[in-house]
Amino acid sequence: MLHDVRVDEQNAPEPIEWRRGYYDKPRSWEQEGPGPGDENDITRRFSEQKHVAPVEDHAPKRTVEEKLSVKAMQLSKHAAKRRRQLEQLKASASPQQSSSSSSTGSSSSDSE
Repeated sequence: MLHDVRVDEQNAPEPIEWRRGYYDKPRSWEQEGPGPGDENDITRRFSEQKHVAPVEDHAPKRTVEEKLSVKAMQLSKHAAKRRRQLEQLKASASPQQSSSSSSTGSSSSDSE
């Protein structure tokens, strides 16, 4: 069963006075653009920026000696960390070896 479909036709109202003026204005893309040597907002901003001095770097650049000393500090810290980790591994491995040797010693005594 199909429903009754009704289409109402309406005419758009006349544009309001202020809109009529807005729509009737010439569009910027339809007008001729600026020619060479013409001054407009963009060229004024560009010329103002050319006269401004650039901002200097806030942080001074490191010298070669400073860079080398920083790298040496990093390497010594990494080496100390590796030494600590190796010592910790050796310390944790030595109790396990003594407990495993005692367990093998007890098993050998059980076999006698």
